[in-house]
Amino acid sequence: MADYQLIVPKEKLQKVLTDEIKAVREKKQKIRRRRYNKMVQNFSFNELVSYLKDMNKEYGSLSYYLFAIKYGESLKDKNLTEIIRSAGLTKSMSKELSKGLRLYKVLKSNDFEIDKSDIQNPNTRINYSLSDLANILYQMESNRNENGIGATATAFGFKYGKAISENLYSCGSIIDEAKRIFPDFSLTHTHDATMKYGVDLYNMFKNKSFGLSFSRRKAVYKLLSNCINSSTLYLTALRTKPFMLLAGISGTGKSRIVRKLAQATVTEELQRAEGYVGTDFANDRWTLHSPANFELIQVKPNWHNSMDVIGYLSNIPSPHYVFTPFIEFVVKAWQHPEVPFFLCLDEMNLAPVEEYFAEFLSAIESRSFEGGEYLTDPIIKPFNSFGMAKGERGEDINIGDMMTNTLFPNFKASDASSSVARVVEHFRTRGLTLPKNLIVVGTVNMDETTFSFSRKVLDRAMSVEMNEVDYDRFLTDTTDDDLKAIVKAFEENSDADLNALLVDRHIEAREVMGELGDDATFVINYLKRINALLEGTPFKLGYRAANEALIYLQASKELGQADRMAAMDSFTLMKILSRIEGDETKLKITNSEADKERIANAEVNVDEAKRYGDLNILTALRNIITQTLGELENTHAESDVTEEVATESDEEPAATERKKKERQSVKKIDSMLSQLRRDHFVSFWN
Repeated sequence: MADYQLIVPKEKLQKVLTDEIKAVREKKQKIRRRRYNKMVQNFSFNELVSYLKDMNKEYGSLSYYLFAIKYGESLKDKNLTEIIRSAGLTKSMSKELSKGLRLYKVLKSNDFEIDKSDIQNPNTRINYSLSDLANILYQMESNRNENGIGATATAFGFKYGKAISENLYSCGSIIDEAKRIFPDFSLTHTHDATMKYGVDLYNMFKNKSFGLSFSRRKAVYKLLSNCINSSTLYLTALRTKPFMLLAGISGTGKSRIVRKLAQATVTEELQRAEGYVGTDFANDRWTLHSPANFELIQVKPNWHNSMDVIGYLSNIPSPHYVFTPFIEFVVKAWQHPEVPFFLCLDEMNLAPVEEYFAEFLSAIESRSFEGGEYLTDPIIKPFNSFGMAKGERGEDINIGDMMTNTLFPNFKASDASSSVARVVEHFRTRGLTLPKNLIVVGTVNMDETTFSFSRKVLDRAMSVEMNEVDYDRFLTDTTDDDLKAIVKAFEENSDADLNALLVDRHIEAREVMGELGDDATFVINYLKRINALLEGTPFKLGYRAANEALIYLQASKELGQADRMAAMDSFTLMKILSRIEGDETKLKITNSEADKERIANAEVNVDEAKRYGDLNILTALRNIITQTLGELENTHAESDVTEEVATESDEEPAATERKKKERQSVKKIDSMLSQLRRDHFVSFWN
């Protein structure tokens, strides 16, 4: 019998291969979309009832619109009347909830092109006359298609809420003007309230009540995917958590980068309030020595309690509270909630951080949303709880009122509706808590004059090393070009807002699980292997690390970095390697049964690990990292197809080639191993 050989022209094979790759990729994308949609909509009946109760307590009839907008997808297959009944509300309110769902459909279909720029952009146009708004309302009403008249009126109030609020227009006056200009206009004064709901919703979204906001992830990703640079690392860390440590050799610009981040985010309005009189703010911002949202505080070696940070109550010469620059800056941040405020603690480890910064370290881990309001534990207890004291002449002094007058000397009780009044009331009843726009960055030098960090501190901070020195960029004055490129990209795109990205961050991983999909599983499996290795050691990771790993990966995606391997490489440096220190005995892995078990559970290739030294935590960790993060192409759909073709060809396709460049975390481990061999002791910080 004759032998036959199938010969396929190379270009046809390539086309078949490309088609198969596309098919595999599309299939995986469909699976991810289905999984994402399922996770986003996966609110149980009881959860929805509980959320509606909470909203209704605070916002009354407006709550039905808020509830429908936020949970619209989950409500599609639910009995609205039954939800209303279970929430203890009157049956007639199911009609209000139905109206809210109609508005949700309008917003989702985007018939009226309502987006984030209408709500959260400080430059949104407000100089509309009454006739301008009447014309717009008429056009929206004429083009409402299947949208109900009520939903259209609410959508109008929502989209133009800023102009209506700031010009003090009433909804009735806009309807009257539309009727005057257009006799066939069909809205009546019965729709005043529904339009007012829209204006109220605008204010809810502007204040991010109940976490309501327009998603910026896709816009920002598209915006930054072409300008990923060194500054992206700082922004990703701060998007994850508002507490960062910058470590490195002296003179690398650690405090300077904090000032530059403040320059990048300070608003012209805020800077003018502090005396800026220039005419070219876009360029002048980069030369501001004191941005209005920046404070540098030098840590002193004699700081051994928190009085130097949060102040103290003094009785000399009469009872009063002594506030510090730290507290004064926090109070200033409270008054400008949409602007990131950067507080730089210079030479942070000149004193023991746990001693002088205890209140902050506790408060930073208590962040949560309560009824849509961002809250932390107080660093100064409620002002009202300080009670009364006797003055020098025996007079009664209300300490809380005195504290308020010191911080807000121009505040008057008659200003009850002002934004300052809300802050004052918060301080009086809840205490001085951390505002969501406060970002604390500590600069760190490690030498014989400084203290090391405990894992309590490291667990709470994002740690970034700054040891790179580029003299060429220094001499050409281009060291700031990376950050300037990012700021310019944001300024040229109205759908993205750098300040909002640094202020409105995620707190819990469950907020991002839906968008991460398979990537979340990848992260958890990676951390499981590392924790299996660290079992029984003081370096083991807790739930906090997993929470921040998932948020960091999402933040990385939001800032244009799609490579989950690169994101986890950076996270490993910041949160895992920074915890490891000790002598050879502390890091050694022995032949004991317990150590053999954890090596097996961590799936460490012992022979491969020993190529880089004795078997210890660092060499084993190096092996896990290179196995998990070193083979980038394994994560792509192409490899599933091309590996089969490679077995039939002597030439391995490019899609299966492994990237040989070492990860930054691997380079750091090699440096730490060298230190361990030399000094018989190792620390991430040396």
